[in-house]
This record gives sequence, structure tokens and C-alpha cells, in this order.
Amino acid sequence: MLSVRERAVAVLARLRSRPDAAAIEEGRALLRPLRDARDFGRLGDLAEALARLVPKDASVRAYYAQSLIDTGRASVAIDVLHSALRIDGVAVPVADELWGLIGRANKQIYTDATDRTVDAVRSAVNLAVEAYRVPFERNSSQFWHAINLVAVLHAARRGGVRPEQGRGLDETRIAQGILSELDKKPKDERDSWWSATKAEAHVALREWTQAELAIRAYVTDPTIPVFNIASTLRQLREVWEIHRDGPEGAGLLQLLEARLASLDDSTLELRPEHVREMLAQDEPTEAQRERVLGNVDAQPIRWYRNALACAASVASMRMKFGARFGTAFAVAAADFGLPTDETLVLTNFHVVNRDGAAKGEKPGSVEVAFEAAGESGLGPYPIAEIVAESPLQGGLDYTLLRLAPGSKLPAPLRTTRDLPSLDSQARVGVIGHPNQNEIHLALQDNHLLDHEGPPSGKPPVTNRVRVHYHTPTSKGSSGSPVFDVTWQVIALHHAGARFDPLASELGLRRLNGSNELYSANEGIWIGSILDDVARQQRR
Repeated sequence: MLSVRERAVAVLARLRSRPDAAAIEEGRALLRPLRDARDFGRLGDLAEALARLVPKDASVRAYYAQSLIDTGRASVAIDVLHSALRIDGVAVPVADELWGLIGRANKQIYTDATDRTVDAVRSAVNLAVEAYRVPFERNSSQFWHAINLVAVLHAARRGGVRPEQGRGLDETRIAQGILSELDKKPKDERDSWWSATKAEAHVALREWTQAELAIRAYVTDPTIPVFNIASTLRQLREVWEIHRDGPEGAGLLQLLEARLASLDDSTLELRPEHVREMLAQDEPTEAQRERVLGNVDAQPIRWYRNALACAASVASMRMKFGARFGTAFAVAAADFGLPTDETLVLTNFHVVNRDGAAKGEKPGSVEVAFEAAGESGLGPYPIAEIVAESPLQGGLDYTLLRLAPGSKLPAPLRTTRDLPSLDSQARVGVIGHPNQNEIHLALQDNHLLDHEGPPSGKPPVTNRVRVHYHTPTSKGSSGSPVFDVTWQVIALHHAGARFDPLASELGLRRLNGSNELYSANEGIWIGSILDDVARQQRR
């Protein structure tokens, strides 16, 4: 049976070549499943193709805007949403959805801002309140708009902003009204947001135990899409900032992040300061863990905290006095056969190398920063020398760096030569700085596809073993560590490609002698790199 993503690719091909009514309807039907799977890239592609064919379908525009918001283009989404509201004959429920997304986009602009005193940022939070208030005042039982209205008012107050559009609104009274209306709802009429809304209303009233019990009903329900859980987590972390409200909020947030990280189709995008804040917090108590996740052991939270610790050892590669452009990570020199106990840094050759070849930068132009480490980040540090390197073309595409004397580095990541069995449906994880952004834990659709390692691998180049996996990554992920489920590094990520012949994207060729092309990401086995460094040191 084809997956949602495979069906979307097939429908998109029909819409681009010979669209017909059946293809349009199938495309419409796939928009929500793609959103629920958080595949915002394909959601945007499909919504764009549909919008060209049915330009007056406001619902298509809403999904298009959703893809834009979740790929960092909130201001563009706002333009799309306002144009959709101007379409003749937009039904009230669709209009309310559009207003809600306008609120979401403006809320995102506010929460993303590092300086919330800027006039445009303060204007965004006022516009968010205005957008959520429109459907709320049309029907106060609109739970989604009502709870977002309370959340944005709270965020504005916390940031010292008094939104003009919030005059006459009482957060406490609205939250109490939400709980009253939710309890009146018959069980068979409760939608997938019911428990999440209840939890958020209790958070608004600082009723932590009730919030935890509502979250438990939510995150342990197998019918709740990952999209919903991720949205609730983002709301509690970025808008309510519950981790700053004492141990109850910090524990609840850790448990939610651990739960999301354990699900298929999940992605955690964490700002460096948030990684540092969570690592500084104690683990949730056993009682809180049971209230939120039920009768489970501590494995999910410990796995999650190990991921945070690994994120602290992942660095951004930056141009001096400039933007991020790649990723690197701390490694133990001893793992590479070097007679020293120092910590080194590993990245791709095409990120930085001695001569600036393969579009890489020269060491003198680059600095390295461990943004999620220490109390406020470590670095940026200059590069002292290149210990070893191997080219992109015909080589292993790695550069091993020694940073300037006096650089304070985090703990090195653990490496392992053991590759997961291809029969085990193994998961892998990637931590990096995609698209020059904050730390990103790529756990979405994250299964191992193939590798050229023992016992049955057939690498065409004896000393280069490649690993293919289906964790989506973006530009800037080059140089990221690829982990097994125990958070040991199995590969150095260096490339990825999507298979879409209509868009001239031909993907990667399958490993071990296959001629088939497919969507995949590629890493170089860490064992190949360890052996190559050792060979270079013996010369």
C-alpha cells in the first residue's frame, strides 16, 4: 500500500502533466494527511499545484499558508490568507480557519523575535489577538480560537505588551469558560484537540495536576496525529513558556518533548538556549512522569535527555562575523588513533578544507560555535589547523579540525563501528543546523534504508562505506552526526536528494549495485573515516 507521501508524489505528477477532476479531488484529500504527517514541503508543493487549478478554493489556500508558516515564511502566509478571505462566497467555518491561521502566523512572528520591543514585533502580537478575536466573538465556543486568544494575551503580558485589540478581554474568565464548555461536550463529539485544549486551559489557570492528566489522555491516544502533538508542544514552549514557571512546567515540557521524539514522523526543532535550559533542569519526578505518560519506565525521558546532551556537542560552522553555513561535532582524538586525549571537531570537506576546494571555505574564514553548550554557548572559536581531510569527489568528504588553543569544548560524541542490522527496521537520528537555523533534531520518517557495511555490503570503493537513511534534512545539515538509537555516531551526513523526475530531482542511486533512484540521505560510515585518519597518521 502506498504511503501518503508516495501518493502525493504520484498525484502531483498528474496535476503537473494532465490534470483532471479526479486528480484534483485526490490532491485535495491528501492535504490534511500531509499536514498531519508534518510533511510541509510536499504539502506546499501539492497546495501550490492545486491553487493554480482551483484558485478560488479558500481551503487549499489555508493548507498552502500552513505549509508556509511551518517552513519559516509567516509573512508570506499572511498575504496568502488575506487574499483567501477576499474570495467570494467563503463559508464561515473556512473563514474562521483563515483568521485562526492569520493569528498563528502573527504569533509566530512574535515568538520567533529575539527582540520583542521592536515596533513591528509588537504590532504582530496585536494583529494575532485581533485575528483570534474575530471568530471568538462570532462564536465563543470556538475552542481553538478561544484558547489561542488566551495564550497570546498571556505571551503579550509576559513580554510587557498591552495589545490594543485585547481591551475588555479577561484571560482567566475566558479560560474558565473554555473548561465549562469542554466539559459539556458529549464524548462522541470531542475532536482530536479536546484534551489538548483542556490541558492548555488548566495551564492558563496554573492548575498543573489537571493539565498533566489532560495531556496524558492526549499523548497516549494513538489516533492523535503527530501534527497536533507538535503544535501543542510548540504552544506550551514558545507561547506559554511553561518551562520558566517552576519544576512543574519544566517537567511537563520535558515529558512532552520526549513523547514527541519517540513517535514516528516526529521532528524536534530546539533553540540552543532551550537545550541549555532543559539540560539544567532536573528530570521530571516519577509521579509526574506517571501522570503524563502513564505506567511506563524512564526510558523515553532518558533517551530524550541523551539527545539534548548530544545536541550540546553539535556545532554550527560560521563565516567569521557572518551566518551559519554548515554543521560539525566534537569527537575524541583517541577514537581516530591519535596519541592524545584532546577533543577535535569533525565536519565535511565540502564545508571547510585547506584549499577551499569543492565550494568549501578555507579555515581562516571560518569559526566554530557550540551554541547549545555551557551556560550561554561555547565559542565561536577559530580553527588552528586541519588534522586530516579527504576530498568530496572520490574520497570520504570529511575534515578533522583542531580548534585554537584555549577553546573550551563540550564532551565528544561517542562513535561506533557497529552498523544497525538492515532487518531490524532501525531508526537513525540527525542533529544539525539546517537552513542556517537553530539546532534541529531530525527524527521524522527516520529509518535506515541501506548501507554498504558488513556482512553483505558491496561498496564500489573499498575504503568508502556509505549509509542511506530516510531522515529528511535540509541545506546546512552537511557535517551533521548520524546516530543510532543509543546516540552513538554511525556516520557523517554529507548529502541528500529527493526523487522527483518532473522537477528534475533525480534523487540518489540505491546502494549495493542497484540502478534504482530514490529519495534518500547519505552519510559516510564513521568506520571508514576512522580508518582513513589512522592511515594518514601512519604516513
